[in-house]
Amino acid sequence: LFRVMNQGEWIEQMEAQTRLLSILLSGIASISLLVGGIGIMNIMLVSVTERTREIGIRKAIGAKRESILGQFLLESIVMCSVGGLIGIALGLGSVAFVAKARRTLDAGYYKLAEKTADAMDARFGAGAAARLLRGHALHNLHRFAAAEVAAQALVAERGLAVDLALLSDALVEQGKLAEGIEALQRMVNLKPGAEAWSRIAHVRWLKGDLAGATAAMRDAERANGPQETEAGAWMTVRLAGFALQAGDATGALALAESALRRVPDYAPALLARGRALVAMDKLV
Repeated sequence: LFRVMNQGEWIEQMEAQTRLLSILLSGIASISLLVGGIGIMNIMLVSVTERTREIGIRKAIGAKRESILGQFLLESIVMCSVGGLIGIALGLGSVAFVAKARRTLDAGYYKLAEKTADAMDARFGAGAAARLLRGHALHNLHRFAAAEVAAQALVAERGLAVDLALLSDALVEQGKLAEGIEALQRMVNLKPGAEAWSRIAHVRWLKGDLAGATAAMRDAERANGPQETEAGAWMTVRLAGFALQAGDATGALALAESALRRVPDYAPALLARGRALVAMDKLV
């Protein structure tokens, strides 16, 4: 179903991808700084032109050239800082909404994430980050066709692993397994890791390969970073579901408890624990 490469090939590909991404991101950052600088220059030029009377009055009462120049420089610095802070706030807010939705299973937070993407578009233009955020929100709101459209555009524009992950998710949820597996294989080739292995596990589960799904999710757990506690808890919950399906309610309960030790009051783990207890006739 999937072509698996050895560790040496992975490391070689990852190094090549890292070098290429470093070059591309450096170029994009340089162009962004240049465009942003030109935009601020034009805004300040218009500001100076419209305030010639104010400048004239200040010079007439003894203001020096350096003082006037300092005023406009300070205004431009404040403008840049405020814009940057707004961007950081929107980015952090979108991440917080998605994380909250995953932890609580409350789909309303995905709607808030979608609205954050709209605000990012309105403030900064239709950037790739906002479109990726919107695509994930649409996917989790079960608007899979719209998520596929967003993912296809991102893959055509830049083709990053995160774009292919979204495309694979949207295609698989619509029952387009062949296309979803093809997108997933491209993601594996670009960035083999926990996110790829967890998706492989899901596809194997959909195809009825419970043992293969469990093995792939175990690989995802091993590839997951220790700092990614919520992601690790989610993988453990999925393993609990696989164990319950295999008839091992005791193992499922142990896995759910393990997820809860990682992330206390984690809603998916609480649900998995309840299902295991029902299977064991121990629900009180």
